[in-house]
Amino acid sequence: MHISRYVDLLTEKYGFTQLEHVIEPNIFGNVYYLFEREEVLLKITRDRGQFFTEICSKQDIDNWYELHFFIDIIDPHFLSSDIELKEAEVEKINLYVDIIDGYLHEILRYCRPDKYIDIQPLLSAERKKRLIAKSGSCRSLNPVHPDQ
Repeated sequence: MHISRYVDLLTEKYGFTQLEHVIEPNIFGNVYYLFEREEVLLKITRDRGQFFTEICSKQDIDNWYELHFFIDIIDPHFLSSDIELKEAEVEKINLYVDIIDGYLHEILRYCRPDKYIDIQPLLSAERKKRLIAKSGSCRSLNPVHPDQ
């Protein structure tokens, strides 16, 4: 599936409203979309050839999480780690559509103010776990200062 079809699905099938769209053809072909629905903001980014779908609660707009972080918490049996293994944008989009198709109502529910307070620490822990896995250690996350 191409990015334009993904955008169409978000607005036509899943009820998101597009707030912003930026294309930077002279900067690696970067693309940025921003959508909203209920208590959720969703952004699609193609940055230097890498493709992401991130989501945040309107209650916490400083903390964006990759869409599949939510799925790792909602349904640990869904193999969201496959997204990180996919290199082709089309393959990633297809997995993102599967996630949205199967879990949008749960994601919207968890982003409501009364539920977000429960899931936010889990999302942050998931982000930290993945950063540690990518770095190979937690040294980069917890630097040791010489005076300690």
